[in-house]
Amino acid sequence: MSKDRQSAFVDEEVHWQEIRAELGVNQATLEKQSPLKRKVTAFMYAPKTEIVILLFIVLSIVLLVVEVSMPTKGPPGWMGSASVSEVTGWFFYLDVFFSLLFAAEYLTKLWVAPRRMYFVRNNIVDLLAILPILRVFRIGRAVRLLRLLRLLRLMRVGVIMQQRINGLSEELQRRTAENTIIVVYLLFSLVFGTVGVMVFEKGHNDGFQHLGDGLWWCVVTLTTVGYGDISPKTPGGKVVAVIIMFIGLSFYALLTGLLSTIIIERTKQRESRSMETANMKGHVVVCGWNETGRRLVTDLINSEHDPKIIVLQKESPLERLADPNIHYIDGDATTAQGLEHARVAHATVVVVLPDLSDNRSTQDADARSILTILAVERLNQKIHTVVELLNEENVYHVRNAGCDEVIVSGSYTGTMISQVVQFPGISDVFNSLFDPGDGTQVTEVAIEGSGKRFSELSQTLYRSTNAILIGYRRDQKLVMSPKDDPTLEQGDTIIVIRRV
Repeated sequence: MSKDRQSAFVDEEVHWQEIRAELGVNQATLEKQSPLKRKVTAFMYAPKTEIVILLFIVLSIVLLVVEVSMPTKGPPGWMGSASVSEVTGWFFYLDVFFSLLFAAEYLTKLWVAPRRMYFVRNNIVDLLAILPILRVFRIGRAVRLLRLLRLLRLMRVGVIMQQRINGLSEELQRRTAENTIIVVYLLFSLVFGTVGVMVFEKGHNDGFQHLGDGLWWCVVTLTTVGYGDISPKTPGGKVVAVIIMFIGLSFYALLTGLLSTIIIERTKQRESRSMETANMKGHVVVCGWNETGRRLVTDLINSEHDPKIIVLQKESPLERLADPNIHYIDGDATTAQGLEHARVAHATVVVVLPDLSDNRSTQDADARSILTILAVERLNQKIHTVVELLNEENVYHVRNAGCDEVIVSGSYTGTMISQVVQFPGISDVFNSLFDPGDGTQVTEVAIEGSGKRFSELSQTLYRSTNAILIGYRRDQKLVMSPKDDPTLEQGDTIIVIRRV
């Protein structure tokens, strides 16, 4: 296929799959069209064109609503409201303009359609909506209601627009399509019932003098309440009433079915999440949820380890992250019940973050963190615990509680700033080291074998993996950038900077 033949359908704003569904042909058939037809097809089915047509549909409906809202002077004309002399003004010309526009759209799409009978059968709504342009149909008020069928186009446009939003899952797209259909269904029912009954009843029934009367009657009928304060008398009005009654019954059936489906699916999802966490082992438990937690969980999910994570928290205004490896449990991390729900006894790491909710002071937040560590150590003494403290004087207490690693918020800020003052521009180094998205990572790994000197292993690592050796750990003692050239032993771990 040549580039010029592809150009009409490769534009990211035009999806040939949607055009194929509309016209009932495959892509190969579309590409066999003449260059002019391909360009016209791409233009007519582009989202921008769909939105413009949608705006004209809304304007045409508004015009019809305004028509039936006009006060009646003399006998009702063919609009069912104002006299003929009033109608032949700008209302008439606007109506003709809209009708010609929709007729041109329909005929253009019919011209580019390879299977024209297929197009006609699948676009009956559009065909009926343009019939009032013919003079023979203008003599009947009921035919003018066919313009309301254009509202059904909202469903197709809404679904297309949602499908084009990047990042929406198939399930979310399906939900959006269902919601769009319900909203359009309700909107169509209200407009059709209100305008329809006014077209037939205004001028013949004293109960329908204003548009609000028609809207009130439509809502009452649609909700199956039926006060009976006003009711249609003309045959056309009664037909509209019957249609609205059946629409009301079907709408509630549709709404009830949708709500039942949502409740059942959410129940299944909760049960599924409970089953997933019930047997979870070797996972990471994060106690608390704040900006630090969001960054922590994001980095863990993007890391090569790809761990399972349980976030144990109370209600938080902070938005949760959507990922299949993250499970949220509502509970209190200071209680054994909450920690048992998070399966702390089977986890490998627990991270405790400060809880500043309910206007707690920093001291109270650290006290809760210490209580959490005590509860965690009681359930699982082998677990690796990490805690973030707000006050440095509480390090002693949390260490006594058995915490393995302590990070004090802001404790390194002053040191980093002093480094930047002494060596301007060095802040980029810190940003690179602490930003996983930059691709640089500080890791600690066990060495393979023993007997190599620090400098020898450094050269070997750089040649083989481009990693830079910066220190080692022996018997829990960390040595960074050693002055001598020590020989590394079995059991030592090394600290390296590497690209990921």
